[in-house]
Amino acid sequence: MNPIKKIPDDELTLKLLEKGRKKSEAEREWILAEHRRQIILSEIKLELMCEGTTLTVSKAEAMARTDKRYRDFVTEMGQLKADVILARVEYDVVQDEIKMRIHKSFQDRQEFKSGELVT
Repeated sequence: MNPIKKIPDDELTLKLLEKGRKKSEAEREWILAEHRRQIILSEIKLELMCEGTTLTVSKAEAMARTDKRYRDFVTEMGQLKADVILARVEYDVVQDEIKMRIHKSFQDRQEFKSGELVT
């Protein structure tokens, strides 16, 4: 059985709030990492251009993108993006469960009013 089905109705809203906070935090971390990625790339590019060699900006950027520090950071970002995707899925699952329960409740009331409710 789906574990979310075991959560009582009165706790489901709290679960949605918890998943919403987790989703928000994961997305915040992703935005900050994206900003840091640009800074790291610029710092490495500047470092390469100040070494005394005559590099064009495009050549320095190409070299910076192959730098281990930059590649390691991009790998970290991959994990952050995976965390964002998982947090979104977890949030959507709880939100969909709430919608289904509301729909079922409404459907049961309609069937009860018409005398067709079968338990």
